[in-house]
Amino acid sequence: PYNPDRGPLTLPYQLFHTTDLQLWILTLRGEVVWDTLLLNLSPGRSGLANPVVRWDGRTRSGHLVAPGLYLVLMRTGFATDVKKLAVIREKP
Repeated sequence: PYNPDRGPLTLPYQLFHTTDLQLWILTLRGEVVWDTLLLNLSPGRSGLANPVVRWDGRTRSGHLVAPGLYLVLMRTGFATDVKKLAVIREKP
């Protein structure tokens, strides 16, 4: 679970080849909420050889996403990976 009120979410990755990395946050209907593209990354883990990817729980237009389930899609020139993400909010 991820609560945007507690700060950005770090999206870790590890690469085994030099490649580009595309990352999307999607609704369960496949609508893109947020995305990023990192070019020409080196083999290694995020935060060591490569940039750290952080998402603040906002859409591309800057609005906070609603609580619920989302998909995190990462694609390189060699592989694609999908994870589920639950966005939650604490009740006041």
